[in-house]
Amino acid sequence: MAATAAQEQGVITLLQVLCRALGGKTGRSKKGWDIGVNCIHPTAAMARLFSPIKLPVHMPIIEFHQDEVWELPPQAEVLARSDMTGVEMFRLGDRAMGVQGHPEYSKDILMSIADRLLRNDLILDHQVDKAKASFDLRQPDKDLWKKVCRGFLKGRLQSSQQPQQQQHQKQQKAAQLVL
Repeated sequence: MAATAAQEQGVITLLQVLCRALGGKTGRSKKGWDIGVNCIHPTAAMARLFSPIKLPVHMPIIEFHQDEVWELPPQAEVLARSDMTGVEMFRLGDRAMGVQGHPEYSKDILMSIADRLLRNDLILDHQVDKAKASFDLRQPDKDLWKKVCRGFLKGRLQSSQQPQQQQHQKQQKAAQLVL
C-alpha cells in the first residue's frame, strides 16, 4: 500500500533524534541544560516560509534538553535559533520539521519531569528553581505553536517557488484579461 503525502510528513519535538536519523550530528550543549520557558527566534527563512502566520520575533516555548544539533542533516535548513543553541528548529524540505522545544508540554508536565530528575540527582535544585521562575516571566504561546505545526503539516506555507508561481499566475490572468 502506498503512503500518502500526509502520512510521510511530520513534526518531531525530539530534534536530536530526527537530526541523527537524517544524517546529522548532535551532542551535549556546552551551555548545559535548557529548562523552562525560553524564547526562540525565527530565521529569515522561517519568516518567509511561515509568512501566512506572521511570526513574532520571539516565540516562547517550553524547553527541556541538554543536547543540541552540532551538524545539520544534508539539505536541512535552520528555521530558528536561541541564545542557548544555533539550531532550535530545522526542516528537511516539506517532509520533516524538528523542534528542539516542546510545544506539547504544560508547566505541570515540565515540573513533573524536572522533579523526577531532581530526585534521581540528574539535575540540580537551582535548575528546577530557574525553570519554575521562567513561567513568571513569560508563558509558552500554545496557539502560535499549533498554527506553526498545523501549517507545516497541512502544507499551507510559502515555499520558495510559491511567490514565483503566484506572480506567473497573476501575469497569465492579466494577459487573458487584455485579450
